[in-house]
Amino acid sequence: DKVLRQVSKETTAAGVWSKLEGLYMTKSLVNRLYLKQSLYSFKMHEDRSVGEQLDLFNKLILDLENIDVTIDDEDQALLLLCSLPKSYSHFKETLLFGRDFVSLDEVQAALNSKELSERKEKKSSTSGEGLTAIGK
Repeated sequence: DKVLRQVSKETTAAGVWSKLEGLYMTKSLVNRLYLKQSLYSFKMHEDRSVGEQLDLFNKLILDLENIDVTIDDEDQALLLLCSLPKSYSHFKETLLFGRDFVSLDEVQAALNSKELSERKEKKSSTSGEGLTAIGK
């Protein structure tokens, strides 16, 4: 409702867009530094889903791009890898070993695959817990 009141006097889509951009995507030094600090200090947590955390990471990247701050794809990939918990150390080594270049898409795809395989392992290990064979 608050946002609607702020753009209610605009008559064109371009006017609404311009007003919203002026309100929320300020290119000030403080905003730019805040977004950069949020990205560089971003850490993934074990208790949250990978998809949810990738979404947060991508939002930070997009917010920076919206204020004309670009971060190289390989740097984005490395920032994401550095944000992983310690339990992912072997994953990081495996992903980077023998490569000349790594992209953000490759890292995100590998993380999603790892999460899916871990879910399947948990599901299969819990589904057979109650089965025992009794024989004479």
